[in-house]
Order: sequence, then C-alpha cells, then structure tokens
Amino acid sequence: MTDDGITLIDVWELPEDRIDESVARWRERVALIRTAPGFRDARMHRRLDPEARLGLVNVAHWDSIEARDEALANPGFTASVRPPRRTMPPCEAAGIG
Repeated sequence: MTDDGITLIDVWELPEDRIDESVARWRERVALIRTAPGFRDARMHRRLDPEARLGLVNVAHWDSIEARDEALANPGFTASVRPPRRTMPPCEAAGIG
C-alpha cells in the first residue's frame, strides 16, 4: 500500500424524508471514529435534486483497509450503528497516480 491510503465510497438510496435523519446519524458515527488510528477524513455529499435516486454519498479516506476494518469492528462503534437500508453495496477504490 502506498501513502495514498484507501478511499471508501458508500452510496445510499433514500427517500427525501430520511435524508436529514441519515446525515445526523452519519455525523454521530464520524465523531466516534474520528480519532481511530488510520482515519483521515470523511465527507458526506447530498443530492441536489430530490427526485435523484441516490440521496447521499459518503467518501472516507483511511491509511489502509486494515485500519478501516479494525475501527469499524470496535464495539463502541458497532453498538452505534443500526442496520443500514442500502440497495447498493459499499465500493472501495485506491488512488492511481
């Protein structure tokens, strides 16, 4: 792995009336994980068109897949997470160049 780390891209298909609640929950989870070793940053992107299929897109950067997996497996973090209502699986990508 290079110093580029990894990028986690997580897309959520949500009705408009669940967007604000989901953003609030995301902020709570990021606050819990912000100090985890290997965490770099996270940013949530919200759709502009209420009719668009994908409501939110989370982009997070980590030093490595192992750092991300270890942080997400922490009991303090997992206890805060309700099962998500996703129709698309998360997708990982590594920077090239």
